[in-house]
Amino acid sequence: MKKVFFIISAVFICVGCAAMEDSKVEQSPNVKDGKFQNIEPFPEKKFSDVLKFWWGKWEKWPKWIEVDQNRSIPNLVPEGEYQVSFITHASFLIQLGNLNIITDPHFTERSSPFSFVGPKRVHLPGIALDDLPKIDLVFISHNHFDHMDEASIKMLNDKFKPKFLVGLANAHYLKDFGVDSDQIIELDWWEKTTVKEVDLYFTPAKHWSRRGMFDTNQALWGALFVKYKNFSVYHAGDTGYGKHFQLTKSKLGRPNIALLPIGAYEPRSFMKDQHMNPDDSIKAHKDLEPDLSIGMHFGSFQLTYEGRDAPVQWIEKKTKELKIDNFTSPIPGQIFKGNL
Repeated sequence: MKKVFFIISAVFICVGCAAMEDSKVEQSPNVKDGKFQNIEPFPEKKFSDVLKFWWGKWEKWPKWIEVDQNRSIPNLVPEGEYQVSFITHASFLIQLGNLNIITDPHFTERSSPFSFVGPKRVHLPGIALDDLPKIDLVFISHNHFDHMDEASIKMLNDKFKPKFLVGLANAHYLKDFGVDSDQIIELDWWEKTTVKEVDLYFTPAKHWSRRGMFDTNQALWGALFVKYKNFSVYHAGDTGYGKHFQLTKSKLGRPNIALLPIGAYEPRSFMKDQHMNPDDSIKAHKDLEPDLSIGMHFGSFQLTYEGRDAPVQWIEKKTKELKIDNFTSPIPGQIFKGNL
């Protein structure tokens, strides 16, 4: 089935390219030769590499895992408190101040441009969309289908009419999904916006973008750094390991909570630049020095070779060896809360 998905994708995904003629995009220091660039070398994969990846050996995942969606989610957290709830994959509900943020929302069955083929979720989201509080802001880290899910964006927009925070040259996707221009905040790396007294910084990640066959790196990818008073939450987006973690800490300070990818990493020959493995995630944790790191980007959709439980087992083994007690791998719906 994975090979069928690859063939259909290669033939039919021909959506339009991003509008790189936008003046802000043209003036961005992160654009070179008409494409967005990472802050350190990032080799592009050849088509032969992609073919080899799709025809490799994939570990078998369970078809379905039961998840308890019975969570008590407040409309707003009390002043002086925060709550971070893991939903699925890279989706979190971040609540602090008077602001409710959802990251990379994904509530549909597949991580795919198609409803009938592509990586299929193996569990329900930890929080049902109908149980969400009013969402003020949606953060989309980049345009890959496991992070920018069209149906989820449309449902959230219909229900809440929130603001959407995206990287440069991503607004046109949201407009195509029915989001109004005045709802969209489009930022370059290190730019800041403020919503309800919460500062939101769009920061670098080591990754790439593509929504179709002809728009590689025509839209910017990134991470989110949320600051409210003396408290901060960092969502790393989709990323390989790189110097951007130390750079983020040097510019914005040490986050209280870091949401770090730990899955979708095999084979390393293909994935090492774009996805961290658990060893990389622990290096990022050490670079950022948060009070708590929470793993993400694992266990919901099989995107790469490793088994479903492999990232969590690796993290647990390594953190025990290194005597790290502030890095956890959440279950869907798990809630982390405390005082600012």
